[in-house]
Amino acid sequence: MRSNQPLLAQAETMSVAQADHTLDSSPTTSAENNSSAIVFLELCGHKLMFTGDAGVEALTRAIGYGEKRDLDLSRLEVFRVPHHGSKHNIDSSVLGRIWTRLAVVSAAPDGAPNHPSSRVTNALMDRGTAVYATQGRAFCHSFNAPLRPGWGPATQVPYDKSLRARGLLARIIAGNY
Repeated sequence: MRSNQPLLAQAETMSVAQADHTLDSSPTTSAENNSSAIVFLELCGHKLMFTGDAGVEALTRAIGYGEKRDLDLSRLEVFRVPHHGSKHNIDSSVLGRIWTRLAVVSAAPDGAPNHPSSRVTNALMDRGTAVYATQGRAFCHSFNAPLRPGWGPATQVPYDKSLRARGLLARIIAGNY
C-alpha cells in the first residue's frame, strides 16, 4: 500500500497533461440528479463512495459533510463516477478533494450519448486512478478473493490522447497559445 504523502501530492499537483484535461469549473445538472443519494462505506478498512447521478453541487456538499465528520476521502478504494461519467456531473474541484485507486463508470453498451466522457476519464487517470466502464456488463470487485467461475478481469478505459491535440488546436484557433 502506498504511503499517504504521495497520494496527497498527486491530488495537489497538476501536470501539463492535466491542464488540458481540467474539467469545467461550472458544470450544471438537474435538481433531480442533485438529489441522488451519495453513499460512503468503510468495510474492512476499504473506503467506497457511490454517487448515483449527483452533480457538482451535491458532491461538494457531501464531501464537505464528510470532512466535517473527519471522514478521509483522500484514499478511496472505489469511486462510482456519477451519471455515467458525464462531464456535466463532476469537475476538477471535486476531484481535487478526493482520491481513488479505482473508478467505475456505469455506462450503456455502446457508450451513447458520449458516456463516459473522455474528459472525465482522462482527468481521473491524470490523478493516478484506474478507470473501468461497465459498457452494459456486470462488474464484481473483490478484495483478496479468488476469481468466481464465469468472471474474468475487467479492461481499463483507454486514455484518450486525442483530447490534448484537440485542446491545443482550440487554443491556437482562439489565439490563446
